[in-house]
Amino acid sequence: QPPSLGFEGRLPSHCAMTYRQSGQRVDGYWANCLNDAGFDNLPRHCRVSASDGSRIYTAQCLLDAGYRRSRR
Repeated sequence: QPPSLGFEGRLPSHCAMTYRQSGQRVDGYWANCLNDAGFDNLPRHCRVSASDGSRIYTAQCLLDAGYRRSRR
């Protein structure tokens, strides 16, 4: 269950991105962007590393953990 946040656990749309994993497009969120937006206690099992070393959270995993997409 997500922490009790003022923005009700809604993931900011400006952090959303799409990446490729095993040849398929996967929705995700930039980890640094989410941290800057106040999401600093996200489930580690949802985090993956891109080939360039940047960290990404898999959107479906975060949604399964109780977070919600922003309405924008």
